[in-house]
Amino acid sequence: MEAKEAAVKAFKLEDGVIHKSLPTDTDDMLQKLSRIYGVSSSKIMTTAEDLYAEGFISYPRTETNAWVSVDHRQVLNMLSKTPLGGLINPSDDSPRGGKRNDGAHPPIHPTAPYAGKT
Repeated sequence: MEAKEAAVKAFKLEDGVIHKSLPTDTDDMLQKLSRIYGVSSSKIMTTAEDLYAEGFISYPRTETNAWVSVDHRQVLNMLSKTPLGGLINPSDDSPRGGKRNDGAHPPIHPTAPYAGKT
């Protein structure tokens, strides 16, 4: 790890397909963010509820991972005007969908740009 030089003796190049992520439901959000940030699920849920109350994300308590009535083009256009804009392709508005629909709320998604708190 502290060496100034190294030699690559071999590598393996593999072709593969990377699928778009499934839409985010509550369990998925809590599991992934808890693992990534090492924060408790209750802290994540409190933060998500605060973001919802302030109008930045859709309702965070959902078991739905199927897109039913969300205007993806509008969400992508909104995100393309944020610092993430370089990572957004507004013309790719065909997201991958799951199969679970609780009939009450869509998957968790951004509803307004978030500039952060100072």
